[in-house]
Amino acid sequence: MKVLILDDDLATREYIASVVGRTLVEAELFVVDNGLAALDVIENEEIDLMLLDVELDDAKEVLGLDFAKLISRVSKSVSFIVISAHDKYAVRSFEIHPFAYLVKPIDELELIRILQEWVLIEYDDHDIQEPKSVSFTTKKGLVIVPFEEIIYFEKHRRFIKVITESQDYQCTESLRDILERLDDRFFQTYQSFVVNMNKITSLEVLENRSWEIKFDAVEGKALLSRYKYKEFFELFEGYRV
Repeated sequence: MKVLILDDDLATREYIASVVGRTLVEAELFVVDNGLAALDVIENEEIDLMLLDVELDDAKEVLGLDFAKLISRVSKSVSFIVISAHDKYAVRSFEIHPFAYLVKPIDELELIRILQEWVLIEYDDHDIQEPKSVSFTTKKGLVIVPFEEIIYFEKHRRFIKVITESQDYQCTESLRDILERLDDRFFQTYQSFVVNMNKITSLEVLENRSWEIKFDAVEGKALLSRYKYKEFFELFEGYRV
């Protein structure tokens, strides 16, 4: 496991390195104070996780997010934890799909929790890393939800309703953008619905030749279009026990 830390403040770099080192005891740490040095590390090392500050100079003209965008193009497997003194960069940070967004001053217990969650959800030391969660923006900020907890997505007029086993979210992105970041267990059954095939318990034919999809974990239902049913049932057979 290799972790890269980017922050222009020495005390902050040392603090983050200390927390990461004590939490991810097997991690090899690379600590840099500027974006060019971070790019150099990326070119020579297979980094798994990067913790980066947003503002890298007093004039606030050099943003860690700009370097992170370049890094995400060079290495598709890097996960990002964004750290900032403000929450105003939260929406912009979504361009790199961060695992988490932390606002300074950094709470040690919160950082430890996020690092532990990243290991459980995203990191795989043996296989090629594949996304196991999806992040999306809501009116309250960035939210990260494991794929296995999501039941379905439903499009409303100005937002996407995300139905999970524990709670619902209102996402401010488009359904198309979210669908591009999901894995093959998710299928768009209708113009306004994307469902987790693993969560379906039954289907019922409606009078208009569409289908109603039901789930065990929630009372809400999704729809299957008659134009989608043939492709859906070819996939659905593979998910039935």
